[in-house]
Amino acid sequence: MSKKRVGDAISPDYLALGNKLSELRTSLDLSQAEAAKKIGIPQSTYSGYETGKRKITLTKLRDVAEAFGVDVDCLLGTGDYENQLSQDEKIIIEGYRRSDEQTRDMIKRLLRYYELFKEKGGNDND
Repeated sequence: MSKKRVGDAISPDYLALGNKLSELRTSLDLSQAEAAKKIGIPQSTYSGYETGKRKITLTKLRDVAEAFGVDVDCLLGTGDYENQLSQDEKIIIEGYRRSDEQTRDMIKRLLRYYELFKEKGGNDND
């Protein structure tokens, strides 16, 4: 009967990170293989991250966060995924902030028009 060495124990922090990775991946409707490809790592490495059996470097943690469209705080459990902005949303907000008042008014009118269109049963594909 083999004994587990003290260093072989899985850290609760890595288990929590693995649970967060699994939660985010499934919310994005990705398989482990798809997530690994998106990050640029082998599927077995990604699987190890989710199970907490493989330690992740800070560089890879940033890569994972970018691939999932969240910040590192979210992966570490100190941020809220539901309130994270996607890269597209960040681009839109940054563009809005750089815009002059006339352009901002036009964007707001466009969004109000879109909301009315959807309320009346409009289809995005029309």
